[in-house]
Amino acid sequence: MPEEQAVLDLFGGCFESLSPKQQSIARFLAANPRFASVATTKDIAQSVGVNPATVVRFAQSVGFRGFSQLKHNLRVRYLGSPLPDRALDHSQEKDQSEDPIRNALSQELRNVQDVCRKVDYSSIRKFAAMIHSSRKVLILGSGTYAALGFVLSHHCRATGYCIEDEFRSGSHLALSLALLGPEDLVIATGFWRGTKEIVSAMVKARDNGVKTAVITDNAFSPLTKAAQAAIVVPTEGTTYYQSITAGMSVVYAIIAELWSHRSPQAEIALRKTREMCEEMGVWMTNRP
Repeated sequence: MPEEQAVLDLFGGCFESLSPKQQSIARFLAANPRFASVATTKDIAQSVGVNPATVVRFAQSVGFRGFSQLKHNLRVRYLGSPLPDRALDHSQEKDQSEDPIRNALSQELRNVQDVCRKVDYSSIRKFAAMIHSSRKVLILGSGTYAALGFVLSHHCRATGYCIEDEFRSGSHLALSLALLGPEDLVIATGFWRGTKEIVSAMVKARDNGVKTAVITDNAFSPLTKAAQAAIVVPTEGTTYYQSITAGMSVVYAIIAELWSHRSPQAEIALRKTREMCEEMGVWMTNRP
């Protein structure tokens, strides 16, 4: 990808408003994503010829709280750029003498810890408020990433929200989108390289005045740019996959936030849901 196009893909309309020194930083980051994804502010400053404070101000100017948050998104972008086998090759650069099971579990723990430290809780509250205030909610996703939407829609329906998930494509997706209006909300869950059809659906929903929100792993992703609200979570795995553990933790946080502001109707809906399951014999009568 040509350098200027890489800069635009990363920083879009922000680039022209940056100072000359900040533009130099932007060009360097776009041209060296692998180095930037693991570098310190001092490393970047020395490479560009500025002081570390300028690097921090640059990160804030393009919408991040600091350089560490920007670096996380650069790392996700770098890891998401190759095909799956290339991503696997990158993961194998790590110390292979360690136990792969321990590695995997440790990475999952780090992902959840990163959510607790780095995700702005106000973004989770905003997400929940958008669900609560919407007439109807449609959740989009594909592959394993759709699991987040399935859990969110299942628990929200149980407490009375009008929420559906649409994990099919083509005419199914088109019909679901066609019935939405300004009082409705479309949520997408998408990581790594993303799915063209879901991005297209989000852009179409936004352009038609429908509210949009995403759970993703990259502040630079097309999904994020198509959304009015975004929660960015870490998804790095230890082999060929992107982890959904941190994303699922955020889903449970959204559900908890919604339940903390529940109405009497929500409690009635949950009771009716449980009663219906009992009447239909859904659950085992005796636990083993």
